[in-house]
Amino acid sequence: MKPRANHVSRRAFLSGITATAGAAILAACGGDTATTAPTAAAAATKPAGTTAPAVAATTAPVAATTAPAVATTGGAAAATTSGAAAPAMVQLKAAKIRIAQNGSAESAAATQKILNDFKKVQPNITVEVFPITAPDWDGFAAKLLTQIAAGDVPDIINIATEGLQLFAGKGIAAPITDLVMRDKDQLKEFFADVHPSLIEAMMYDGQLYSLPDNFNAANIFYSKGAFQKHGVPFPSDTWTKDDFANAMPKLITQMGNKTTEYGYFWTNRMWGGALPWMFINGSNILSEEKFPGGESIWSTFYPTDPAAKGRQGGIKWARAQANSAANVEAVQFLADLTQKVKAAPTPADADGQSTQIISTFANKQLATYVGGGFLVRSLDQAGVKPDEYSVAFMPKWKGQRHQFGTGGFVISAKSPNRDAAWELAKWRITKDVMASNFKDGSSGRTRRSLNQPLYEGTYGFKDYKVFYDTLDKFPDTAPIPQPPQANQVTQVFTKYVGLAVTGDMPVQAAMDAMQKDLTDALSKPA
Repeated sequence: MKPRANHVSRRAFLSGITATAGAAILAACGGDTATTAPTAAAAATKPAGTTAPAVAATTAPVAATTAPAVATTGGAAAATTSGAAAPAMVQLKAAKIRIAQNGSAESAAATQKILNDFKKVQPNITVEVFPITAPDWDGFAAKLLTQIAAGDVPDIINIATEGLQLFAGKGIAAPITDLVMRDKDQLKEFFADVHPSLIEAMMYDGQLYSLPDNFNAANIFYSKGAFQKHGVPFPSDTWTKDDFANAMPKLITQMGNKTTEYGYFWTNRMWGGALPWMFINGSNILSEEKFPGGESIWSTFYPTDPAAKGRQGGIKWARAQANSAANVEAVQFLADLTQKVKAAPTPADADGQSTQIISTFANKQLATYVGGGFLVRSLDQAGVKPDEYSVAFMPKWKGQRHQFGTGGFVISAKSPNRDAAWELAKWRITKDVMASNFKDGSSGRTRRSLNQPLYEGTYGFKDYKVFYDTLDKFPDTAPIPQPPQANQVTQVFTKYVGLAVTGDMPVQAAMDAMQKDLTDALSKPA
């Protein structure tokens, strides 16, 4: 049977959620890595209608309004902004920091505009952002390796969960554990404000590679009007998979055999597709082991945090387990929801309808769909008032473990300007600067303290706590399973999920085929 082209990556999904002229577009992972930065005036009132970027550190944030002070002597004098606990910075010798970004020239220009503010803290440092356009992280890595081999070496790479282990495994990214431990006193405030699961997601083979600056967990957004119209109670914090399943037939409207109002919308991708259902069913498509190491990070920054217990040197996705009973059950659940209950469109139909999803949600013609904090902005731009919708955890099945994606800057292993690149990376995650990053809500901030000002302060969305509570209440919540063979894993996963859910293959047969192809993919070098 010929596979259908149903794969939509997380970055394409996020970059497809756009609102212009009152219409919002929902599409999840592979487009440009930055958006046009809103002006200061726009950020102060209502965000400009820009395209939402990747979950990863791909957003072009608004330039920092309060820059950390700079030590003007040659020593390590600490100077901070009010409440920011900014790292001390010693003025560096003249250098140019070049940043590689997966995306268009426009996205690179937007990022450039923000990072120019680094001159306020390091006058001798010039920052240059250059784009590398590629369809996925593997293509991005291949182009970047070609440039590096030709002597064109970036200092920093803007990267997402999907690329972290790929780039670390290929030796493109350099570990920063030694730098973090050297500057631990400067960074303790940052780590205290960030959940340990986000840190672990940026580790590989015992080393930390990035200070994450944004994240999105996969939660369930729901239209209060759609639930009220059909007389269905709103989801609660303790709702179950059976509660979800029982609500679905009541939340749809059909004309003949055609569903005109759906109960659930999902797109076939790694983030927010079938995987969240596998997670709450106590499984994953790849086994989760731990790389040894990381003791210095956990003992220094999270010595008494129970959420850090058992964490080591990063997640090692070692073996395929796609055809486990729990995974088959989860995909069968989605197939039945789509084919029998007709409460959700097929992946192919979902792709075709993605541009109307937010307006459909706004019109109470869609009850639920998976999204992250970035959707608050998109719904606001579509004219949806904050009291017309809310967000819930994924329902409980065997467990209630969630899925997330994160991202940040990594330093190139061949950078000739490692010290300057590190100072920029530290500056980017200080409180004042991160408060300006993603100011329009195009991605959630990794700092727990900065989410209330973003979602409630900017948009009046009072149920924002669900986003970070996903990490705090379910500390086993984990990143997208993306080993160094991330692109091959994604292609195999979306291929067979699509075939199973559309009925082109029986679910068990599709998952058996997925198991074989994933095993083959993991046996080969990235």
